[in-house]
Amino acid sequence: MRTILSRALAELNAHRSVVLVTIVAEQGSAPRGPGSQMLVGADGQLTGTIGGGQVERQSELLALSLLTAGCGSTTPTKSAAVSVKAMKVLQQDTAVSHDYSGQIKSTNAVTIKPRVSGEIVEKYFTAGDPVEKGQPLYKIDDRQYESEVLSAKSNVGKARTTLNNSLVDLNRYQQLAASGAVAEQTLTNQQATVDSNQSSYDDANTLLQKAQENLEDTIIRAPISGKLSVDDVPSGTYVTSGNTALVSVGSINPIYV
Repeated sequence: MRTILSRALAELNAHRSVVLVTIVAEQGSAPRGPGSQMLVGADGQLTGTIGGGQVERQSELLALSLLTAGCGSTTPTKSAAVSVKAMKVLQQDTAVSHDYSGQIKSTNAVTIKPRVSGEIVEKYFTAGDPVEKGQPLYKIDDRQYESEVLSAKSNVGKARTTLNNSLVDLNRYQQLAASGAVAEQTLTNQQATVDSNQSSYDDANTLLQKAQENLEDTIIRAPISGKLSVDDVPSGTYVTSGNTALVSVGSINPIYV
């Protein structure tokens, strides 16, 4: 009897439901009533009776008729295989590095400004380029300064002619003064004229030199070797002498960090 009940309970556990058990008889005793039945739960305990009276012990069973209540099969489905990536663990030394935000500053930085005014007509570099001392960077329109050089040369020529003429006169007056043909005052006045013409000639040469320097300054060159900044002035910009910042250049060895 216990074997039959155990099978019923096994069937009960497999379906996870409630079964209807029909009590047939107990050996050596009268049945509890015709068609006596009981409800057995998933835990094997009596949950109720249907007809034929109250069932008191599970050991009274001689035969069991099982009626399964439920829906669908509860057979567990196998889980699909999951692919995983495996990597081999290596033991080795690894260099440890750290990144930090910082600022680099040149030990020698120069802001380049023009020495003459005018429009920039050519640019000989790209922003951020390394340059050498004396390397051309910009060219300013030089037509005005070429004209000034030509004019200064003309003035020098005129001053030289005037000076030479006064020297010739001075030499003649000196000869005449030696023989008493001219007054001493005339010789003195001529000497003053020569001195004045000499000063004019020197001034003309100075102006010529200045004009030539201005013409040369229309080509703007790097004052030191280093690296150019990126905030440069483009071609076509009108720049003013001593005021407009064209570009900066800084030495790259050594530097401050």
